[in-house]
Amino acid sequence: MNIAIALGGKDLTSTVPDTFAEANYLIIFDIDRKAVIEMIDGENLQDKALVFAKKAAAADCEAIICGPIEKEPFLIIADEAMITRYNGVGMTGNDAIATMEKDALPYIKDYIGGEGCVGHH
Repeated sequence: MNIAIALGGKDLTSTVPDTFAEANYLIIFDIDRKAVIEMIDGENLQDKALVFAKKAAAADCEAIICGPIEKEPFLIIADEAMITRYNGVGMTGNDAIATMEKDALPYIKDYIGGEGCVGHH
């Protein structure tokens, strides 16, 4: 199973920033093999949040660990690719993966400024 992790730095010892847009790198990680498949450097990309969202979708990720997400990338991640979103703000990539595997990371239910999951109680 592939997951995406939005981080401030180049490896899994880096932390998840406060928002998805603040991430400088997106790591595609194979949970089953415990291996990094791809690392996307967003430091010089324009609209990196959109690029990251599209990369996570193209990599067939089942989950993404990040901070709160802006509307346009959220719609790609949640509505188009149906990727489960986990909030790992302030955690290292390694700690966030371990916490996600224990089902202990909170979900990101809507984009920044959205109304939340309506009708799902």
